[in-house]
Amino acid sequence: MKDNWYEILDFDIFNPIEDEDEIKSRIEDKKIYWKRNKDGVKGSYYKHYLIMLDKGVIEEEIFDEELREEMIDEAKEKYFEPIDEILSKINVDLTEEKISQIAEKTGREKKHVRERIKKFGKINKKKIFHSSSKFEAVKYNKEKYKEFCEIKKLKFQFLDIKNNLIILGMEDKNLYDFLESEDENKFNKKILENILSNKIVKDEILDEIKNIREKLKRKTGYEETAKNRLFEIYENMVKNRKIEEYTRYLIKYKQSKKYFEIEEILRNIKSAYEINDKNQYSEKQVNEFIEEIADKIGDFYDFLERKEENIFYGYCEEHGITYEVINEELMSDKEMLERGKFYWVQEDYDESEKWYKMAADKGNVEAMFDLAYYIYNGNIPSRKDINLAKKWYEKAANLGAKSSMNNLGIIYDEEKNNEKAREWFEKSANLGNTTAMNNLGIIYEDEGNIEKAKEWYEKAYNEGYEEAEEKLENLMSSEEIYKKGKFYYNQEDYEKSEKWYKMAAGKGNVDAMFDLAYYIYETSSKRDINLAKKWYEKAANLGNRVAMNILGRNYEREGNNEKAREWYKKAANLGNTVAMNNLGIIYEREGNIKEAKEWYEKAYNEGYEEAEEKLENLMNSEEIYKKGKFYFIQKDYEKSEKWYKMAAGKGNVDAMVSLACDIYNGNIPSKRDINLSKKWYEKAANLGAKNAMNNLGNIYYYKEGNNEKAKEWYKKSANLGASIAMNNLGIIYEREGNIEEAKEWYEKAYNEGYEKSKEKLENLMSSEEIYKKGKFYYNQEDYEKCEKLYKMAAGKGNADAMFSLACDIYDINNKNSKSTEKDNELSKKWYEKAANLGNRVAMKNLGRNYENEGNIEKAKKWYEKAYNEGSKEAEEKLENLLDSEEMYEKGEFYFSQKDYEKSEKWYKMAADKGNVDAMFDLAYYIYDSRMSNKRDINLAKKWYEKVANLGDRVAMNNLGFIYDKEKNNEKAREWYKRSANLGERVAMNHLGKNYEDEGNIEEAKEWYEKAYNEGYEEAEADLKNLMSSEEMYEKGEFYFIQKDYEKSEKWYKMAAENGNVVAMFCLACFFYDISVSGKRDLNLAKKWYEKAANLGDRVAMNNLGVIYDKEKNNEKAREWYKKSANLGARVAMNNLGKNYENEGNIEEAKEWYVKAYNKGYGKAEIEILYEKAYNEIYEEAEEKLENLMSSEEMYEKGKFYYNQEDYEKSEKWCEMAADKGNVKAMLLLGKSFEKQERERISKYWYSKAAENGNLEGMYRLGMIYEEEGDKKEAKYWYKKASQNGHKKAKERLKKLSFLGLF
Repeated sequence: MKDNWYEILDFDIFNPIEDEDEIKSRIEDKKIYWKRNKDGVKGSYYKHYLIMLDKGVIEEEIFDEELREEMIDEAKEKYFEPIDEILSKINVDLTEEKISQIAEKTGREKKHVRERIKKFGKINKKKIFHSSSKFEAVKYNKEKYKEFCEIKKLKFQFLDIKNNLIILGMEDKNLYDFLESEDENKFNKKILENILSNKIVKDEILDEIKNIREKLKRKTGYEETAKNRLFEIYENMVKNRKIEEYTRYLIKYKQSKKYFEIEEILRNIKSAYEINDKNQYSEKQVNEFIEEIADKIGDFYDFLERKEENIFYGYCEEHGITYEVINEELMSDKEMLERGKFYWVQEDYDESEKWYKMAADKGNVEAMFDLAYYIYNGNIPSRKDINLAKKWYEKAANLGAKSSMNNLGIIYDEEKNNEKAREWFEKSANLGNTTAMNNLGIIYEDEGNIEKAKEWYEKAYNEGYEEAEEKLENLMSSEEIYKKGKFYYNQEDYEKSEKWYKMAAGKGNVDAMFDLAYYIYETSSKRDINLAKKWYEKAANLGNRVAMNILGRNYEREGNNEKAREWYKKAANLGNTVAMNNLGIIYEREGNIKEAKEWYEKAYNEGYEEAEEKLENLMNSEEIYKKGKFYFIQKDYEKSEKWYKMAAGKGNVDAMVSLACDIYNGNIPSKRDINLSKKWYEKAANLGAKNAMNNLGNIYYYKEGNNEKAKEWYKKSANLGASIAMNNLGIIYEREGNIEEAKEWYEKAYNEGYEKSKEKLENLMSSEEIYKKGKFYYNQEDYEKCEKLYKMAAGKGNADAMFSLACDIYDINNKNSKSTEKDNELSKKWYEKAANLGNRVAMKNLGRNYENEGNIEKAKKWYEKAYNEGSKEAEEKLENLLDSEEMYEKGEFYFSQKDYEKSEKWYKMAADKGNVDAMFDLAYYIYDSRMSNKRDINLAKKWYEKVANLGDRVAMNNLGFIYDKEKNNEKAREWYKRSANLGERVAMNHLGKNYEDEGNIEEAKEWYEKAYNEGYEEAEADLKNLMSSEEMYEKGEFYFIQKDYEKSEKWYKMAAENGNVVAMFCLACFFYDISVSGKRDLNLAKKWYEKAANLGDRVAMNNLGVIYDKEKNNEKAREWYKKSANLGARVAMNNLGKNYENEGNIEEAKEWYVKAYNKGYGKAEIEILYEKAYNEIYEEAEEKLENLMSSEEMYEKGKFYYNQEDYEKSEKWCEMAADKGNVKAMLLLGKSFEKQERERISKYWYSKAAENGNLEGMYRLGMIYEEEGDKKEAKYWYKKASQNGHKKAKERLKKLSFLGLF
């Protein structure tokens, strides 16, 4: 994974964010940070992140659940990496002390160290076994140390196991890294080398150890226990080196005098033991003697050099002095315990067990514990013995060993003996064992007693048992944990308070984070500014606005205004008023007064009173007043009142008025106070505020009923030009009954723009009076007052006022008016209002205005209205603006509205302009129609004749009809024939009737037939009266031969309906069965076959049988076949044979086949019959021929007819061959249709031939495309044909390419 966004965005990997909005918010915060720091040290990274953000990569990947899980896992692996590296090198159980060291060293939380220890299997899953070991050791790594000595140019030497302990709590690897350190201030290498090589005498060693201890205390960050451990290790080394010193001495001075002295000493040691064996001396005396000898050996220390060979042990062995005997006699129980530990580390468990037992038997409690824990409790599977473990734990426990009590509890717990387990855990816990407290918590939790569990976990945690933290986190909410922290803080127990706050903070409790920062690290004895800052930031990032403000304050104190501003803004945006004020202070200090005012204002509005003084210093009264107004509009009356008062206090009159009016006058019920309102109005009035004077008048009039005081203040206000006061005076006078005085004040108010006076005037004056007032002011050329009064009168529906407003005030075309308010749109608006009330001059003027604007459509509309109302001027305008078609449409419209007067006018206007449709409609709808109240046959004839002379065939017919009615046959036929010769079928029919009435039947039939053939159905009845069915059939036959199948079908039907059998058969066979006209309908075929059959037509009977045969209706099929066969139809006999054969009735089939054969129905005859039938368009034969003939035979037939120029038959045979895939037939079809100039079909068949590889087809297709101008397709087909050897195509391609066509 290239970019781990979870790491880059600093998301909590242990509490992943699920909320998408929160994730987006965090991304936005990071975006701001990256932009701000993109030119810094990590700028290249930040620029890359911004690019990824712009491309949408970050959101896409982080919202992908699978990818997000991968990111979290990867981040966790990185987080745990340093812990895992240390744990992979440790092979012993870990104490709490060691866990703390690992956490400190890696910078990780202890709970996460524990989590990884569990993973590595270092801790029992349920309970931690307590180890009483005072140190931890590893095996001596000889090769590694040798390599170290070579690098450092030191003398190689073996180290005693106690010199190989983990120094300073480090593993072996880190010991050597420590020794290799180049920092001389951290450790004096020379001193360490001297200690390791034993070149310093006892006292000097001890002194140096103390010095090292002090240096380490100052220079290293390791814990005190680790420092103490180093001292104990080397102190032990000095105390226990008595026998080792002899070894070092002997090697070098073996042949010297000293050798014999030492030898004597050793003999004395042996004697001492021998004497002791005989009980001649007490143990104390022997020990004192041994000590004396050891001191003598120590005198030679300065002359000794350390060597590998352990001569002393060899000497003892030679002289029968065993190592065990020496140790048993010389060693205390503590030394035995150490020897047991030594062998356990060396994994010599037999020796370890032996020494532990010896120490335990001497009453050493720790040895009892170690026996139980290291030997029998399961650390060495082969030696596991729970009963022995219990025995030794119990011995130790009875001697007060709290760790043994705890481990006994664990064993009983594993044996499911809760009572005993609880008993021992409680004994241990009551002695202060935190592990036991925790284990008690586990028992109670498992039993479901959560409160008890929490109680014990809490005790363990308060006593420093960190493992209990995780338990408490699982059982307690962050709020409960936080309250614990608060409790201990109030008890001034800051250690515990800190721990609980941290736990709550770890669960995301923001209050805990803040309290950690403020109460623990900023104001308590545990003050730590860096930690305070860390927790403030955590709380702030989770939305704690107080933390944000304090962070801002801290940055401000550091002189980092940019960061301070950033945090103040975050806090302020969440409503922190102190932060708002602080932002104001920063901006004011920087000289940015606008921003400062904005933030002071926000603080002040949120109740931060200290900001008021700041604002008063920075803002003038007008600014302050506007703020009050703004908040009043927002309906935030508290803020509004505060700002108004501030402004009023600075002498702002508007603020005084607003306080009185907006706040106290009753608009806000909760603030209503008439006395305060009067107070502020009076202050403002005394400073000349006319609106305040008016409002004071309102209070005196409406609230207190004091008319005189009211009029006094109204007049003061009115005399200063307040129109509302003028209106109020009008109201008072009107109520007092002084109407003239009232009208005078209302008029003044209205003229000053007070619109509410308008209604008062309207109530007191008629529209005519008002209009006359307007006219008066117009004549005075006071157009402003005139306009207002015209409007008032118009508002009361006065049409003259509307027209005058349009004409006198707004019309730009009125040169007499000097009004400065000319406005074409307003002019049109008021003309329209007047026009809608019937003013035709307004209509005409509207038309003129629109015409002047170039809006002809609108102009025509209003001219038309004026014209319809009788305006001659409008008529002239319309003649110039409308074409005849538009006039005609108007006539049509009014005719549809049955307004024949207007319709006639518009038709005439259009007709006079030469509109043929208008002439016809005038004649037909106005003068010839019974609907019209204008009927006039002479006028109808006049207009019909005009239209007829312009070629209108309907008008000709109608003229003929009028003359027919007038019995003027000559004129009637003249106009009928002219109309008929132009295709008017009604005229044809009229001619037929005219001739029939005259007795000229042949002529009549001829014209009826023409009308019928043109689709005039009424002619059918006339023809039926005049023609026989045979004549009708012959007509059908005639049109069939002409291939006019539509007319043929009609005539066959007419003949059939008149009982003609042949016509019935032809209808059934050619139209509905074989269907030459594409109208195949077997139901109709059956209907007409049946009609013919019932009249004795045997072929119809056979064909009916064929249809029923196809429908699998054998019964009906045989019925009709038999009827036909019985009348001698051999094809019916043959069909009966097939029917029986298909059914499996062979005998019956043979009988009918023989009958057919005897009648001359042979195979050759069948072919001829079907060929003839096919050419007669008999579809049945086609199926037979397809089965009997090959496609080549069919093609040859088509070719024969093609050469005979019988293209119809040729096409039928070629189509059959083409359907069977014959390419030559496809080409011949193309040629046939090309000869008939049927290009589209020809192109289709050439395409088919070409697509099937025919070169001639390709060539001819190319020619067609060339003629169509499609050069690309032409070239394609010529090229394809020429590539396959077609010479003409090649020549054509070459020629056209030369001509530049391609």
